[in-house]
Amino acid sequence: MATLLVLTDFTPAADQALRYATVLAASLEARLLLLHVEPTGLLNPNAFTGKNPERSEPEIQALLDQRCARAERSGVGCGSEMTSGSIAEAVATAVRRHSALLAIAGKPNTEETPDELVESAALSLLRDAPCPVLIVPQAYAHAQVPARVLVAADHEAVTFGGSAAAANTLLRHWQPAVTVTHVSTSAPDATTAPDLAFPQLLLGGVTSVQLRHDTHPEVEQGILAARAAVHADWVVLIARHHSRLSLMFNNSVTARVIFHSSVPVLVVSEA
Repeated sequence: MATLLVLTDFTPAADQALRYATVLAASLEARLLLLHVEPTGLLNPNAFTGKNPERSEPEIQALLDQRCARAERSGVGCGSEMTSGSIAEAVATAVRRHSALLAIAGKPNTEETPDELVESAALSLLRDAPCPVLIVPQAYAHAQVPARVLVAADHEAVTFGGSAAAANTLLRHWQPAVTVTHVSTSAPDATTAPDLAFPQLLLGGVTSVQLRHDTHPEVEQGILAARAAVHADWVVLIARHHSRLSLMFNNSVTARVIFHSSVPVLVVSEA
């Protein structure tokens, strides 16, 4: 049975991510694993959600048990773990120990917060997670698996590994209508026309795949506009090696799409 790992700090955003994760797990006949990470020292693993109040271990376990009980009432098996330290290290350890297919985290509303001030601990998770990471906006209230997905592509060579294989498993299972877009800041020509060579490594076995090219002076805004144009339920982004450092400083296309997307963003890392 597959496992979906859900990060929780017991905030409304995390609870919304858990509700959506329960929908996905039911569709996949998977189980949920709730993971709570307590900060130690100067670490702040609370991702986008700010600092949590101090709680005792029994209080934390009670909160985890309450949330597992909600999932189980929906017919989805659920377990929980608590740990302390770095959120990225804790997630990587849990994913490997439980062979998790997907990690899921909630994102509070950040539209009124300057990008550079949004907590970026979760972005380090995106750089280091050994499986795909789904970021679910707090306001996303849909209760169905994705029917339409937008994949943001480019022309650079990419080496996929386990993260892409796991994402491919999800997409082959749900068979959404996929649109692959290449967003550029200038009109395309023969040398910049997008092709499906790299997406096919991610989208093998997906039966409905279309291609489009979008032009926008800001790539992240072009991706979000394309998402709206095709009414996609998810956006899929590739976290490349050369862009992962910039995730720490909130100035990558990936970070800005996550901050401003109204739908879940699935981040797939290069091998």
